Amino acid sequence: MKRKLIAIPSALILILAAIVYFSCKKPANENELIGLDRKSPLRNDSEIRKAWDIQKSFRKVYTLYEDRVVFISTEDSVTLPHHPFYELFGIPRVQKQTGLGSGFIISEDGFICTNFHVIAPQNRVVEKITVIIENDTYEAEVRGFNIEKDITILKIEPKTELNPVFFGDSDTVQVGDWAIAIGNPFGLSKSFTVGVVSATGRKNIDMADNSSFIQTDAAINPGNSGGPLLNIHGEVIGINRLIYSKSGGYMGIGFAIPVNSIKELMIELKDKKYVQKGFIGIALTPIEKSYADKLGWSYSFGILVAQVQQGGPAYLAGIRPLDIVYAVNGKKISNIDDFVEMIEKSNPGDKLKIGVWRNGRRIDFFVETTSKPAE
Repeated sequence: MKRKLIAIPSALILILAAIVYFSCKKPANENELIGLDRKSPLRNDSEIRKAWDIQKSFRKVYTLYEDRVVFISTEDSVTLPHHPFYELFGIPRVQKQTGLGSGFIISEDGFICTNFHVIAPQNRVVEKITVIIENDTYEAEVRGFNIEKDITILKIEPKTELNPVFFGDSDTVQVGDWAIAIGNPFGLSKSFTVGVVSATGRKNIDMADNSSFIQTDAAINPGNSGGPLLNIHGEVIGINRLIYSKSGGYMGIGFAIPVNSIKELMIELKDKKYVQKGFIGIALTPIEKSYADKLGWSYSFGILVAQVQQGGPAYLAGIRPLDIVYAVNGKKISNIDDFVEMIEKSNPGDKLKIGVWRNGRRIDFFVETTSKPAE
């Protein structure tokens, strides 16, 4: 009986000692408990490896463009409207306004492409433009611009030869293609976003320009304007221009200017302040069939003259509102785009034969174009 009473406390003591020992003992390798030396089994998955190869492609594109995309900042003086409040509190009416955007290098000797609205937010070129490439800062000169296409060419004097971008073929872009945007959204330099081409040939996006745009869901925000839209080969297929947004930020719909549409323009802009385009001073509108019938015009082509600038080339030649323009230099005009393209491709001083339908008869007017005014 006594043995049993002694045995029970001894067993309890051994159990407690074991608990204390094992609870205080440190594992031989603490890392095994938190997984630092363990690799995910997905590393050997064949499907995951395909995604890894795509990821490496994105890294290569980013590395290729680290010093080809530039940060652009602007500074301008803005005069506030007269108000007693400013005088009462001593607030100066002339204040500094800053802006930011992106651009990309198009030549080794320092030519850079960006949007016109980046350097002229109020349709007037700002006082100071600064370009930052890596850690180098340059003061930039505006060498050329085109307001309608929203394109500007800047020039800097680089310390060494620069690395220009590579141009792709925007005519071959298809919906579903990879789309990569690099720029400086909100001043966050060299931000890299990836998406796809959501649509091509988008029109009526900008009321001032009826050109076609590439639509993408690659994230584009304020500060991305003027930066490149790239394909998976690291080639520029577009210039990021604007976004559709109700908040002012990214909502999944951005638009880029197809690079093929402005390649020749970029070359012209290197030598001119703005491209000299033909101008005749009329506003046009599509013609409804019912109205065309009232005017005795039974054809499917032709456009209606809505307004004529007083004293402009068209007015001086004799063209008036409600005339139906059906041909320029003998070529039929089917829509407004056709007409605008023919006029703007002419040089100032060219004489164009414009065929007009008026009062039941065809009349030819010879209009001498002038240079389109710069804004």
